[in-house]
Amino acid sequence: MTARLDVLVVSSWYPAVDAPSAGRFVADQVGALEESGRVSPWVASFDPAPRLGSVRLRRREADALGRIADAGAAAFDPFTPGTAGIPAVPTARLAVAGAMRGSPPAEPVAERTAALRRSLGDRPSPPWRIVHAHTGVPDGAAAAVLAGRLGLPLVITEHASYVGRLLAEPITRRAYLEAVAAARRVIAVSRALAEELRAAVPGIGERLVVIPNVVAVDALAGPPPSGRRSEELVFVGSLRPSKGIGVLLAAVARARAERPGITLRLVGGAPDPATAGRWRSEAARMGIADAVAFEGEADRAGVAAALARASVFVHPSPRETFGVAAAEALAAGLPVVACDSGGVTEILGPEPDRLGALVPAGDAAALAWAIVRTLDRRDTYDPAMLRSSVVERFGAAVVAARIAALYDEVLAEAGAGSPPRPGGARPDISRSGGARPPDAPSGEAAREQRSVGRPPLFVVGLDPDRAAAVLGGLDPDGRARIHLVTAEGAAAMPGGLASVRRIALGDRFDARRRLVDSLGVGHVVPARLARAGLPLARELAWRLPWRERQLVARATAGVESARADLPAGAALVCLDGLDYLGALPAVVAGGLNPAPGGARWLADHLGGPCGTPAEGNA
Repeated sequence: MTARLDVLVVSSWYPAVDAPSAGRFVADQVGALEESGRVSPWVASFDPAPRLGSVRLRRREADALGRIADAGAAAFDPFTPGTAGIPAVPTARLAVAGAMRGSPPAEPVAERTAALRRSLGDRPSPPWRIVHAHTGVPDGAAAAVLAGRLGLPLVITEHASYVGRLLAEPITRRAYLEAVAAARRVIAVSRALAEELRAAVPGIGERLVVIPNVVAVDALAGPPPSGRRSEELVFVGSLRPSKGIGVLLAAVARARAERPGITLRLVGGAPDPATAGRWRSEAARMGIADAVAFEGEADRAGVAAALARASVFVHPSPRETFGVAAAEALAAGLPVVACDSGGVTEILGPEPDRLGALVPAGDAAALAWAIVRTLDRRDTYDPAMLRSSVVERFGAAVVAARIAALYDEVLAEAGAGSPPRPGGARPDISRSGGARPPDAPSGEAAREQRSVGRPPLFVVGLDPDRAAAVLGGLDPDGRARIHLVTAEGAAAMPGGLASVRRIALGDRFDARRRLVDSLGVGHVVPARLARAGLPLARELAWRLPWRERQLVARATAGVESARADLPAGAALVCLDGLDYLGALPAVVAGGLNPAPGGARWLADHLGGPCGTPAEGNA
């Protein structure tokens, strides 16, 4: 029987119920390692709780989250089937406070370090022999502390295109350099990124290696060229300004002057509504609104369908550490027209015309010319050749073999302890968060026993809109275990919940509070504006602290009242920062077992729209 190596993968970038495409490249690597038969990966990802209110209130919310998570560290095995990632791989969704504008640079590192310590750092005999973190900060820095605590070697893979900004900030730079110093190997996903790291990180030396991301080619087989829309362009990725979206729209407007039939499909989400509106306005201003489709974020099947329809993939980003979307397009048989961006430049290789076209970054005229030229010679591209260019370099088996070999080197250097356990010996992980016995039933018998002996779930989701969105996507059978406490509001809760308690929170969602939240500066700016004589700011400056105190008092009383109706041993799940703050007194009073995470943990635990675990993991 083949020996398997247990590896703990630490990554904030990992698909989740509320972000199905986030960190898909990490999940692809995890899946490739699992399929290789040589590695048994376990994933520790993070479950951020959004925070609202003033700076002071948000800090109280983070403190409450930490205290509740500490109190519940022993209540659950944090690993459940990763329904939004790789279902066969145990996944821990660990609660952390959501990012706050203006927070100290070290805060994300501290949050993740504490989450890993409380949930994984005190295991008497951890199964893992290597810790593999993705990104140097915050995850690599946090994983370095855990690896040191467990006496395990650390590997870090860097993907981030903003490493330069991280290293320019003194506190973050210190954390980054300490993480790299603790790592046995640092993997860069492209040669361009490796050169940047080599120049910026002293002493990284021979520990730096280049191993590309995995591209899931099997999910991207497209139809024959005759099934494509002859003049449709497609872009897949975030619609952030840094991705070159403005240049792409300008290029399409220019290209349509020569080929009026050209259309563009953008698959991906904007970082905020204002940015989404900006791109629509730009398209309208350029006279191409009818030719541009904004489709929003899509899952893997949606991306594959978009690639199957189009004729050319366009990648306008001026900076990429790898460029998974471009590689996926090639695997789907699409030529790629791209700006010189580092990672995508390497994917197109020394002869980019064989796979599409490469133009200078930021040059809309050159990009337009390349689009028209590529469409003119579209029939000369061999889909099989485009696909093989990806399979040979970035296929799952190829990359997994390189990473497994690197693990072997690291263990040999470290003289690391016990031999790997026999393959297949990793226990299945049940939705209760623990190990499923080998003789556990499956199929219909498993479904009948799914709720037997499992504690009720006490979900605190005081924002009714968010609670409705989170719970509405869960497995209907699982919702029967949920007792929800939420605020009064118009949002209708999904059916099948065990109970719903509505509490009055006053003007919790008042538009004036939303204005202060958007400023992200607490009471400081409103107070200054008040002295300048602005009436609304004056009202905010004196009302907000009182209203927040009233809000917390009402939330605490409502949660405590709802908890009194629950049987002992209920599992507590909080969705947002205010929920943790309102639930803290009830946890201190006893009778609740806090879950390891929030909305993402709940979706993995019960099953959500990203897929229900296979019956073998039920």
